[in-house]
Amino acid sequence: MKMQDQFLVPDYYQKFECKGGACRHSCCEGYQVNVTMKEYFDLKALECSEPLRRHLDDALCLHGYPDENKYAHLSHAWDGRCRMHGQDGLCELHGECGADALPSVCRYYPRSPLTKYRPECSCANACEGVLEELFRHQDKISFEHQELEFDLAGDRTCSQTDTAIRIYAAVRHLMFLELQDRRVPVGRRIELARHDLEKLPHGHVYDAEFQKRAEWLCDRAAMVELTSEQNTTMQELFMLPAGTLFMLLREFGKMYDSIEKYAEKAQEFEDTAGIMDQLQLQQAWEQAAGRFPEISLYMEQMMVNHVFYTGFPFADERADWGEHGLVLTVTYELLKVLIAVCLDEQADMTMLTDLCADYFRMTEFTGFAHNVLVLLNHQSDDRPDGNDRNDLYTAG
Repeated sequence: MKMQDQFLVPDYYQKFECKGGACRHSCCEGYQVNVTMKEYFDLKALECSEPLRRHLDDALCLHGYPDENKYAHLSHAWDGRCRMHGQDGLCELHGECGADALPSVCRYYPRSPLTKYRPECSCANACEGVLEELFRHQDKISFEHQELEFDLAGDRTCSQTDTAIRIYAAVRHLMFLELQDRRVPVGRRIELARHDLEKLPHGHVYDAEFQKRAEWLCDRAAMVELTSEQNTTMQELFMLPAGTLFMLLREFGKMYDSIEKYAEKAQEFEDTAGIMDQLQLQQAWEQAAGRFPEISLYMEQMMVNHVFYTGFPFADERADWGEHGLVLTVTYELLKVLIAVCLDEQADMTMLTDLCADYFRMTEFTGFAHNVLVLLNHQSDDRPDGNDRNDLYTAG
């Protein structure tokens, strides 16, 4: 479906440029790229050189239960690379046949349009080029409208009511107000956002009462930021127990290749520390923060971009608002743990960028949010009866 519209985008959007062959975390490695039925047959009929044809035929693999929008995928070579990924780091299909020959996933990544409630588009934190742009960005991220055009699978027409769209806009604005409130540490902002989500009406019935509550929370947050003084003495503390965070990293390290090596380092830290407590973890974080004096700014920019990119907290209506807030807290605190225990005195900005890109490859392109709730429910003895999140998602 071709669509052209005024999309809401973050202010860095037009500055982003693909690094091409210079990228250390190529999107041609590790991802499963799905193609539509039309793209599949277009690629099968594509006129190209004999070597590229062999690579295409080896790569194109039908899904077990294909449909029109998810008909096949590009299988990887033995080393996890796309079969069209050249030794120079560039795409052979793009180089020989042009951008129009690419599947839409490859053509647009790391850009991702959202259209369920209103046209929005941003770029994934899993792309190192995006992170480098965010780390250079000193001001709060703002949003603006730009005319964009996409050719996407399926019907992307917004079918929500006007009330639902206003609620979406109000709740999203509330999240950005709170996550960019620089009077308090980022972790505290995450917790405030979580608490406000818990104040929303239960369920996903978007009526006038829901809109009234969402807009009241938004107005209150804006007023607090205008009238309160900055607190420069508040410490950046971990909100979740250290044992819970390390348990999650152990499990995710087994499930997701992108963070396996970091989870192993976290395990080494835990083994060396013995009985893990908040003080040891807090000290490790403060040492890491000393190595990266602007880490608070980097964390803010990444979390704001992550929230915008994923459509948070409207991406999964199976979860309630409090669960969305909990997943956001876990997302932030697990990243803090990895930075604290994996980046030593020799760590530089390249190593920090690499770690964050690998981490968001997990959080933004797998069943991470679902699995957080599953693992935390299994850890708790008083998990609610009838919870249907009893299976971990092990694929993206």
